[in-house]
Amino acid sequence: MISLRNYTIGFKVSAVSEPKNTCPNRSIPAAKKHVFAPISALEDRLFETLDARSQATADVDWKVLLVGFKDYALTTMRQKCEEAGVELIASFGLPQNLTHLSDIKGSFTHIIVNEDAFPSVDVAITRLLDIRPMVTDTALLLVTNRSRIDDFGCERDSLCDGTLGGFLTSQRLRSGLIISAEKVAQRPEFLRKTTQ
Repeated sequence: MISLRNYTIGFKVSAVSEPKNTCPNRSIPAAKKHVFAPISALEDRLFETLDARSQATADVDWKVLLVGFKDYALTTMRQKCEEAGVELIASFGLPQNLTHLSDIKGSFTHIIVNEDAFPSVDVAITRLLDIRPMVTDTALLLVTNRSRIDDFGCERDSLCDGTLGGFLTSQRLRSGLIISAEKVAQRPEFLRKTTQ
């Protein structure tokens, strides 16, 4: 016989098919219900491993430029940056100001771009691909509510150093700044500039 049971895993519910206990010598069922850690506990464990990196970079003076944040989004990002211990140099409310980055290049260590401020994802990608060659020695991060997870995979390197998903916390922001700064330091172009 086959029975169906529902198991809760984090926030998702999945149905699992399992056989009934057919062994007469055992007093416990053949399949036990497993308890899984909630997703927030897994995130906490991940952030604990990043704490060592964070402490190692505690004396680093990061300067951040925000692009495409206006009104409430700008207020929220300023608050997150302050909580993460990051100094804001400037903010451009309109994403069209990305074209001015070559004029002020070198004044900041990170550029954080609000992808949601662009009319579409295609426009955002086109604009970012245009400016990316100008800012290879600066960490470029995207923030978007279209994604629920943070992504720092190498397949994004031609566009940016990472994407921070929605519901951003100051701890995730700080982790993103650390990871993106490490990626910049490992770039061949950056290594050539620092050794000359």
